[in-house]
Amino acid sequence: MSASSSTGGYLQAAVNNAPLDDDDLVNFFQEWVVGLSGIDGSKVRPRWQPEATNIPDQNVNWLALGITISSADTYVAEVHNNAGAGYNEMRRHETLTVKTSFYGPKCSGTARRFRDAMQIAQNREVLSLNSMGLIESGDIVAAPELVKEKWYLRADLEFTIRRQVVRTYPISSLTGLQITLNNEHYSTQIVK
Repeated sequence: MSASSSTGGYLQAAVNNAPLDDDDLVNFFQEWVVGLSGIDGSKVRPRWQPEATNIPDQNVNWLALGITISSADTYVAEVHNNAGAGYNEMRRHETLTVKTSFYGPKCSGTARRFRDAMQIAQNREVLSLNSMGLIESGDIVAAPELVKEKWYLRADLEFTIRRQVVRTYPISSLTGLQITLNNEHYSTQIVK
């Protein structure tokens, strides 16, 4: 049984309007990268998977991505809403670093096209609709890998996203209040 401000105890955020997290957040970025890079969706995969799959051949262009850093502002805003029984929204900003590794004979060119496509306003619209914005796209770093005695071409690119996270907590509005303020000089009664 979850607590509310009327019952006391620890409060947990509502899950019905929670921000994207974990696999859902990686899937969101995966779709965005597919749309901007032109790489087939089946060739854009999460960087870390429960079971490692076979990597494509050297001559196949593909991509791995993953969120490597998630940092949040130290302080949050807590805003009360009187709708219904009332609730509080906790609002904070979070910065996400996403690492993409482009593989294949066209890895560097594909990484450059993706980096450039991120700068087009229409391509960033999906970020805005999800309370996100592009902060920066980093350098493209050549990082070939030796796999089974074969060199696989690889180009890494990190980009940074800033997003607003809003979580809702069951904190009821005050519906009635009667208090008396006393100090040495006067007494005041407040009724709401």
